[in-house]
Amino acid sequence: MRLHNVRSAGGAYLLVLLASVIAGPASAAKPSVYYPVDRVICDRKAWVCYDPFGASVPLTKAHLGNQAANLLQQRMTNAGKAWNPNHFVLSNGIECFVAKKVCFVSAGSEEVDPEATKQLFGNR
Repeated sequence: MRLHNVRSAGGAYLLVLLASVIAGPASAAKPSVYYPVDRVICDRKAWVCYDPFGASVPLTKAHLGNQAANLLQQRMTNAGKAWNPNHFVLSNGIECFVAKKVCFVSAGSEEVDPEATKQLFGNR
């Protein structure tokens, strides 16, 4: 493809418009929380993946990479006994309780999030 040097402001606008048409529509931003496989929820913003038992270093490594897995391992180690594997809040606000096998639509809510609960804990 050959592009000509255009000197006018209108021509520059046309050139930018042509480039955007050729490139196609911008891809939608990836959601921070997603469900890569059954019984797994990953949070790109927090760099952690969870399974029905809580945060998982191996799943984090598999779905978010070595850097995220190393960071998660470091956070767990640094927290020591203060680490709570039975409770977490995702970056989109969903709050999950491992022992109760339930996720709520937001922290402190009593409204169950059926999609997240089913994804993480299966049929209830």
